[in-house]
Amino acid sequence: MNKFVFILGMSRITPTRTARLFAYDKEKSAVGAPVDVSGAKVSGLEDPITFGFFNDPTKMTKKELDQLNKDAYINKCVTDAIEAVPGVTPSISEGRDYWITNDAEPGDYSYARPVNFTVHTKGDKISGTFGFVAKVRALRYGA
Repeated sequence: MNKFVFILGMSRITPTRTARLFAYDKEKSAVGAPVDVSGAKVSGLEDPITFGFFNDPTKMTKKELDQLNKDAYINKCVTDAIEAVPGVTPSISEGRDYWITNDAEPGDYSYARPVNFTVHTKGDKISGTFGFVAKVRALRYGA
C-alpha cells in the first residue's frame, strides 16, 4: 500500500478517493454522468402485441390507447434495451428512469396496427430519447 501511495504521489488515500479513482470511465465527461441511451434498440416486439379487454376494439379512444405506455411486456422490452447499452447499470425502471409515449390514433384496433412509441429518459442514470414501432391489437371482452 505504501508503494501504491508513493507512486500516485498522494500522502493518504481515503476510501472515497479510491472508489472514484477506480470507477472513472474515460468515455464519460465526468464520474457519474448519465449514460446516453439514444441508440438503444428495442427487440422482442416483432410479433403483434395483444392488449387489454375492451367493450369495442373497433372504437378505441386515446385514453384507452395510452394504456399501452404502461404495458408490462412493452416496458420489459424497453428496460432490456436500455440495460443493453454499455455503461448502464441493471437497475432501470419505468416511472423512475424513463416514461413512454405513443402516437396511436383513436379508431379500430381489432386487427394489428403499427404504433410509434417514444421513450423519454429522466433522472441522473440515463439520458436521451429513442423510439420504436410495435404492432398492437386490442381484445374484446369475452374474446
